[in-house]
Amino acid sequence: MYNTIANSRAKVTIHIVGVAASMGAILSLSIEEVYMVENGYLMIHVPSGGSFGTAQELERSTKLLRSIEANFIKKLQQKTGKDAEYVQKWLNGDNWFDAEQALQEGLIKGIIEAEYDFQANFNPQKLPTNEAFNRFNAMFKNKQFNNNVMYLRDKLISKFNLRADTSDTKNYSRSGTSNGIKRVNN
Repeated sequence: MYNTIANSRAKVTIHIVGVAASMGAILSLSIEEVYMVENGYLMIHVPSGGSFGTAQELERSTKLLRSIEANFIKKLQQKTGKDAEYVQKWLNGDNWFDAEQALQEGLIKGIIEAEYDFQANFNPQKLPTNEAFNRFNAMFKNKQFNNNVMYLRDKLISKFNLRADTSDTKNYSRSGTSNGIKRVNN
């Protein structure tokens, strides 16, 4: 997904309207035009995974995670212009950035007005990640979002000028609809 966004021929802008955490934060590194709502958060941490098996299999998993971590550091450096030692600290534990901190560190280009007027009555930096996600989710749960008949997948296929017949999008095809995509039931 990172490469698709970074190499898209479309003009892409990312708006973080709540929380961009873990891989969401890494995806936000793919382009310059990233904006966050004033009451949003971004969270960066080291890649994690699980494995089982022989010592050899566990060593391969460890090697893969180290490779992913090195890639994250490289992407953070490219986005922020900071050195590897500086950004590597962001991978120790769960590191939360509010909009001002994200802007100051070069993780986003600007701060935009919040779509919903709410303020977190907690500091996600002082909570375990799952608890922070649960609290953010509860804040949004009672809000009414515009869930018209728009499929997010359709929007992404159109936005990034993807072919609608790839393995990941095989249930969709181009059509004369307003966004050029229609759902096909197989």
